[in-house]
Amino acid sequence: MLISTATAAVPSQLSMANPRQIALTSASSSVVLYTVPVGKKFVGYIYGQTLASEYQITPSGGTAAFNSAPANNTNAPITPLQSVLVAGTIITTGSSNRIYVIGIESDL
Repeated sequence: MLISTATAAVPSQLSMANPRQIALTSASSSVVLYTVPVGKKFVGYIYGQTLASEYQITPSGGTAAFNSAPANNTNAPITPLQSVLVAGTIITTGSSNRIYVIGIESDL
């Protein structure tokens, strides 16, 4: 798993307190790729390298709310899922096809 984080300067009109850029990727199956920390939110994109890439988004205390479905294991690129996630939400890989998470984490 490749993890890259950095503090980012964000224009004040975006109203994000203490922003931090998140950029994650994994090609392993059943890996917790990212958990939104307590007191934070995540605004960004989640997507797979191909339509065969699978991942789950699980809200705090809940069950998987989204599970991307493979489409005949094609190698076509998948459209990024724009996401706003709150504290405790977990993104988990579901297949060994590469998954990407990129966005901004900030205070609620």
